[in-house]
Amino acid sequence: MSLSRKPSCRQAKARKGPCPHLVNGRQCHSTNCKQNAYHDDQQILWWKQNAGRNRCLKGPNCTHLQTRTCLWTHPPEEQTRLALLKELMTYGLIYQEHLNLQLLMLCQDFVSITDHRDLASFNKVSGTEIAVPGSPPRFTPLSQSLEVESDATNKSLCFNFPRYTHPFEPLFRSVEIMAPDVNIFESAEIVSNASNLRKLFHILSHKTVRAERYDLEMKGNTLLLSRWNEDPSLNDSLGHGAGFERQTCRYTPDDDAVLQRSMSHHRVVSYRFAGLQCVVQSEVDAYFCSCYHPDISPAPIPIPSKRERRSTLSPLAAPFTPSFFPLPSPPTRKHPVSGSPPKRPELAFASLTLDDPGDSPTFVAAQLDVLRKPPTPPPDRPPPIKVHRCGRDVPSACLLEVKTHKAGGNPMFTPEAQLYFSRRTKLYNARYYDKGLFVPGPDLRVQDRTGPLRAWEREEQATLKKLGALLRLVREKVKEMAGQGIRRMSLVCQSVDGEVKVGLYDRGEGPSLVPDDFGRSRVGVMTWRL
Repeated sequence: MSLSRKPSCRQAKARKGPCPHLVNGRQCHSTNCKQNAYHDDQQILWWKQNAGRNRCLKGPNCTHLQTRTCLWTHPPEEQTRLALLKELMTYGLIYQEHLNLQLLMLCQDFVSITDHRDLASFNKVSGTEIAVPGSPPRFTPLSQSLEVESDATNKSLCFNFPRYTHPFEPLFRSVEIMAPDVNIFESAEIVSNASNLRKLFHILSHKTVRAERYDLEMKGNTLLLSRWNEDPSLNDSLGHGAGFERQTCRYTPDDDAVLQRSMSHHRVVSYRFAGLQCVVQSEVDAYFCSCYHPDISPAPIPIPSKRERRSTLSPLAAPFTPSFFPLPSPPTRKHPVSGSPPKRPELAFASLTLDDPGDSPTFVAAQLDVLRKPPTPPPDRPPPIKVHRCGRDVPSACLLEVKTHKAGGNPMFTPEAQLYFSRRTKLYNARYYDKGLFVPGPDLRVQDRTGPLRAWEREEQATLKKLGALLRLVREKVKEMAGQGIRRMSLVCQSVDGEVKVGLYDRGEGPSLVPDDFGRSRVGVMTWRL
């Protein structure tokens, strides 16, 4: 029999394709894979010499490349980029400790989310601006066929999203305005993005093998768990989801100009999960309802200084508070916006300048010019972000999560974990065919996922308990190291061959996750316990 034997028609119908593990020179131990893919050596060789030689259309963003399970060809430069990203993840970090997840103290009680309260919302406008309360774009269901270009090749999409010096500053500024009675550092044990909790959940359930990094910081009794703000893959987008949202999630011409040029909308909520009091920020794609949501009068203002807040705030002070707290949260970065966003920074390492500026002959003249100018804050203490008071009061029941996946295929991740941690129940799941063609149909509608989420919570108790135990362990370790003078840390997690590896690293000095004036007592403000 020839080594290049092509699979027969009967075999092609019975099998979906070659085993991705064998194609990539690895052993396959999956029983499910053996039922859905052929494993014959000659057929694998035929694939690699024929169809498998075609270049993968997803390029360096291919998630199967990261897991070494892609059936198509990736040029050496794409594989080099992947290796560089893995190296960059721990570049400059100092290893401290490996966490043994076998010793996790799992909660014996049923794990669920309780005591949910909406605290605040905001839109990210630029790296120095936010809008409070902001609002998400409005969703328009698909009424006719729509062809959308792939996100990887659609040059009209903008993925240069605002990045703040202090990643959690928008969260704390919005809560300070909309819920002034809440002192997060006296009440919350965890502050995180919903996406962090979702990714940790997927790692613990072995649904992804991609390594993830999170930046950590302890403020008082509160653990700040932030995504890695310099992750180059944050701007990656696969499939057609971003383009679809751009066409279906839009602001109207009547919306405030600040909202029209904003990049995303976010909601801040508090709830108790696995015995931990959490404050969680999430992104909202859009809202979909027939409710009337009046606009809030716009009034761009800068956040007052700490001294001004101390002299003006009192138990009777009532900064701007909309009539209904459950406001919009994280929209997507895919809806059309006006204005030109900043250019995407290139992946590079910062360099240290060791030259003494006093050696320059123009040093004295330059210093005289500086003295003539008004003083500016030092680079490590940037001015507070500007807050635009505009938006509309959108109840949480109106918020919608938009998902897309290829028809006939299984999405890599189901939306339940994302809906669960962001406290969303409405879902619009659109399917596309070849060339990104979305077709309306009777089953394409906005769904209420309240019931399925309850069932999902019952089925995923084992992983939810692991996640709660991991958060408690990380919080204890970071608090312990903060007492030893290590203030800023990073957590690197990865699922490898069925085993989750978690390491703690010291990330040295640099901007904190929140400005220094947060976390200290605010004079004259009554504290409400979450």
